Amino acid sequence: MAENITADNSSLPSETPSLEFQCLGPMDLTVVTINAISFLINIFHLSVITRLESLKGTQYRTILINISLADMTNTLIVAVFNSCYDLFIYNFNHVTAEPALRIPINTLMSFANYIGYHVFLVASIQQYLAICRPISYQLSSFVERLPVVFALAWIYVLLLSLIFFAMETLAPFLWPWIGPIRLAKIVLLSIPPNVVTGILLVKVYRAMQVRKCARKAMNTTNAAQATRDKGAMYLIIIFTLEMIAFALNIVVVLIFHHTRITVWGKIWNAFIKAPYTIANTVIYGWRTKSYQRQVHRIFGCQTASVESRETP
Repeated sequence: MAENITADNSSLPSETPSLEFQCLGPMDLTVVTINAISFLINIFHLSVITRLESLKGTQYRTILINISLADMTNTLIVAVFNSCYDLFIYNFNHVTAEPALRIPINTLMSFANYIGYHVFLVASIQQYLAICRPISYQLSSFVERLPVVFALAWIYVLLLSLIFFAMETLAPFLWPWIGPIRLAKIVLLSIPPNVVTGILLVKVYRAMQVRKCARKAMNTTNAAQATRDKGAMYLIIIFTLEMIAFALNIVVVLIFHHTRITVWGKIWNAFIKAPYTIANTVIYGWRTKSYQRQVHRIFGCQTASVESRETP
C-alpha cells in the first residue's frame, strides 16, 4: 500500500509515507472498533426485543427485528472490510483482481449500504396501512405475509447489487461507461425507496395529527390507536435520522470525488454511519417503558415486577 502511494508522490522520499497513509491505520482501527461496539449493542437490542411479551405475535416485532438486522449487517460487513482493508483493496478489489473475488466483496458492501432503505420502505407501507387504511389493513395479504415481504426485500437488494457489479466486472467493453452504471446503481437502490418511504410517512404523520385533534376535541382516548401511533412515530424519527445520515453521505461522497482522500470515507463510517446504527436502540429504549424494564431485568436490577402489556 505504501509503495502505491509513494509512487504517486515522487517528491517524497521512498521511505516517507504520505499523511493520508499515516492516517489510514488509526482510522481503520477506529472504524472497526466503533462498528464492533455498534454490532454488539444491536445484538443486545435484538435479544431484548425478542424477550418482550407485549411484542410477540405482532407485525411491529417483525419491523423492529428487520431494522436491527439491517444495522447489524452494515456494521459487521464494514468492520470486516476495514479490519482487512489492505487485503481487500490491493488484492481483491483492485481492477486487476480476479472477478470471482471482486464481485462478492463489492456485492456485500453494496448490500450492506442499501438494505436499510428497503427495510424502511416495507415498514412504512405497513404503517401506512395500519394508520391511514385500517380497514384494508385487517384484510391485507401484505400484512399477513410481512416476514415474506421483508425476505423478498433482502433478496432483491442482494441480487441487484450482484447484477450491477457483475456488469462492471465481467463486461470489459462497458468500462468506458462504468460511471453511469455506478450512478444508476446508487439512484435505483437509494432514491426510489427513500422517496416512497418519505411520502408514506408524511401521510402517516398527518393522519396521526388529525386523529389526535379529534380525540382531544371529543375528550376520548383509544388505547389501540395510541399504541399504533406510538410505533409509527418511532419509525418516523428513525427514518428522519436515516435521511440526515443519507444527506451527509452525499456530502462525503462529493468531497471524496474532488479530493480523492480515502480518509473521508472512514470518517463517515466511524463518526456518522456507525453511531447512527445504534439510534434505533437508544430511541426505542428511551420511548418504551417495557423495554427499559426488560433491560433492568437482564442486568438483575429488576426481578420481581411483572412486565405490563404496553406495546411501544
